[in-house]
Amino acid sequence: MLRRQKFYLGLYIFIFLAIASIVLIYFASTGLDVKTTYFTDDGKGMLEIKLKNNSTHVMENVDVINNNTKVFFVEAIMPGEEKIYNLELSDSVNNLYVKAENHLAFEKTVTVNLPDGDNAVQSSLTYSVKYDTFVVGLQNNIEIGVCNYGDSTVLDVTVLDNNFISIDKGNDQLILPKDACETAKLIVTPIDSGETTIIFKVYNSLYSKELKSKIEILK
Repeated sequence: MLRRQKFYLGLYIFIFLAIASIVLIYFASTGLDVKTTYFTDDGKGMLEIKLKNNSTHVMENVDVINNNTKVFFVEAIMPGEEKIYNLELSDSVNNLYVKAENHLAFEKTVTVNLPDGDNAVQSSLTYSVKYDTFVVGLQNNIEIGVCNYGDSTVLDVTVLDNNFISIDKGNDQLILPKDACETAKLIVTPIDSGETTIIFKVYNSLYSKELKSKIEILK
């Protein structure tokens, strides 16, 4: 009798974990859409941030973080709803990070020249980073979008070694004419749980920049 009870208990735990995994995969969707637009207002550099819920369920606890400081918190966004926020940029380099519970994270670096007031312009290159929730043993596709507002260029994009991840496809090359945007696609597999920083290097013979993204890897 005791052996049978243990069997059924183990079976119930297995079923519960399987259902929980399915629910997690379902809700960790691409429903969070983030668009940013740089503009100036009264000599100040501003960033318009549009958050849209493209999923069929309510999106809760959305954090908008700039340079490690939370600048906006959205308690809930209804399906199909769009919210717009304007952020004053006091720093020349702005690392924007948007995260909603159980949804894709969004990260973008915006560099601006602020001293000349209304003449402030967006830098020649901007970035956005998208990825799914990191789970140990599950392959993760990372997309790094790059937009070129300067001269024609060829850029190499590489994910640097990290003790928490195994690199399956760690580099890509983008050919970017002026005013064009392309997406580099990298693939990694988490091998250990915990918090870490994943680093991407974007470079060519004349340009080099490292993008740092703090991530949490689930068991």
